Amino acid sequence: MLLILVLAVLAGSRFAHAEGSNEEFTCSDSTSINGALKCDGKKDCADGSDETFVACHASTCEGNDLFRCNYGGCVDKTKQCDGVKDCWDNSDENKFLCANETSMNVLLDELRGDCERPYGLSCEVKSKKICLRWSQICDGVTDCFNEIDEKNEICSSALCPAKSFRCQNGACIQEKSFCNRQVDCADGSDEIPEICNPPPILEKNPVTLPADKNSIETKVPPKHNVWKKSGCKLPQQTGMYATDYFTDVSYKPNSEVPMRTVVVVNCREGYENFNSGINRCVGNDDNQEWADLFRCVRLCDQSPMIRNHRYSTQCIGNSGLTDCKTDTHILDTELRVTCAPGFEAYNDTNQMGKHICDDDGSWRTKEVNPKCEAICGIKSKHHPNVTPWKVSLFERASAPDSTYNFKCSGTILSPYVVLTAISCFDGRPKEDDGRSYYSVIEGDYNVSYKESDEHGYLIHFIADINTVTHPESKVPQAALIILVKPFQFGAKVRPICFDTSVSEENVALESPGDFSEFKKGESVVKGPVNDKYYSLTHLVVSNVMSYNVEAFAKAINETIQNSENIF
Repeated sequence: MLLILVLAVLAGSRFAHAEGSNEEFTCSDSTSINGALKCDGKKDCADGSDETFVACHASTCEGNDLFRCNYGGCVDKTKQCDGVKDCWDNSDENKFLCANETSMNVLLDELRGDCERPYGLSCEVKSKKICLRWSQICDGVTDCFNEIDEKNEICSSALCPAKSFRCQNGACIQEKSFCNRQVDCADGSDEIPEICNPPPILEKNPVTLPADKNSIETKVPPKHNVWKKSGCKLPQQTGMYATDYFTDVSYKPNSEVPMRTVVVVNCREGYENFNSGINRCVGNDDNQEWADLFRCVRLCDQSPMIRNHRYSTQCIGNSGLTDCKTDTHILDTELRVTCAPGFEAYNDTNQMGKHICDDDGSWRTKEVNPKCEAICGIKSKHHPNVTPWKVSLFERASAPDSTYNFKCSGTILSPYVVLTAISCFDGRPKEDDGRSYYSVIEGDYNVSYKESDEHGYLIHFIADINTVTHPESKVPQAALIILVKPFQFGAKVRPICFDTSVSEENVALESPGDFSEFKKGESVVKGPVNDKYYSLTHLVVSNVMSYNVEAFAKAINETIQNSENIF
């Protein structure tokens, strides 16, 4: 196959042994099977120990009629690529080995991605795309962030050159690197103790005889060697990967890193490293350990609830209160949600929502949020002269003068919506964008200002202007101003109450009268109801006319709902 020709040269290995021996094979559970059944692709030992990498790693499956499974077992070559799993690890159905010339070219193009020849694989390292040559693929060293360059599917389709050792994942390393007490295979299979342990030592026990006879030696029970690797094991920690400080080579989690190696600890997206990021394998031949702890902590993105104007939020982490407005929060941070000032919980039994930063990077709800409704139509006893739902509409003079002059009054209906008269926007050329010529000022003011003045006004910019029309009329009667940012409600700023259940049928629009004491765009209210609430009834459009707002209640309600959904 093309991939085999690219990856390696067909050759023998010094680790070859004769498969199919008739000598008995002892399973790990101490039972025995016919040696001919060892490494034949089928698990004959009850514990499967006859078909493991430890038992079969030295197999070469010599002969034209045998196929070598990824772990070393040998099966009938005619069964390769027949759609049936004959190797227990399914390596006889490897898509690279089974591809025809056309599909192989497609697979190779997918591996290469945007990389040009002679590169064979495109992948990422530290969020950057890199291109690998075939000599860097399946060489026992993990170069890619997702470890694809050392995956079994690719590596097991290559043949190892002479004087080499095939790792469990199929990669090939040099003969001298096998069992040298340092991990060279990306999966650490070149240093498995069951493979590398030398035969037991038979110690000799000298026995002293009389002077006229020679001394003799007796053998004592064997002493088993313990295979020691000079290195430190990387932790199997979710969200973490480590690279060599000097070569930028990636190490596989749970693998052994040689003694005195310096690594850079990286955390995948969605995790954060709270240690130095540099670590080193230290100690001696008898005891190795990492100089520092590995710690990649799961993060949750900032919750959108933090930006909801209806809520006040508080975040509590491991070390106490934290800033809820930071971009990310660590695992187990608790987010508490209550109603913001100017809002109250609709249901008295649910006053606080609680959410926890979970190990999947999302906020898990412990207690649902309260349903927070704006407190409307109440005047503060501490500010008796302030009408909290009243705002002022200012208009900018024509360039080059940047003065803003009072134009109309307005009424707060919701955090984003203000009601005023449509005539407040007359006089502008149609091609002009009216939004840029007007600003909304919190409170009842009429003194002109310039942008450069220290005026003290709380200014709101306009996102859109909607017209409101009575169902029986084609002429707009009112304007609904939609703000860019919402009002921050409290004692001095809050909406007027408005009956959202009103039906528009048979409601007269016009209500003539003397409104000379009102400003254009100002509202007429009734109340206080029950000595507390004020409610909107009419909109003043001139000195002699007001409109009954019940006549276009539906349009007002729809605009309020849409403004909440958009922002």
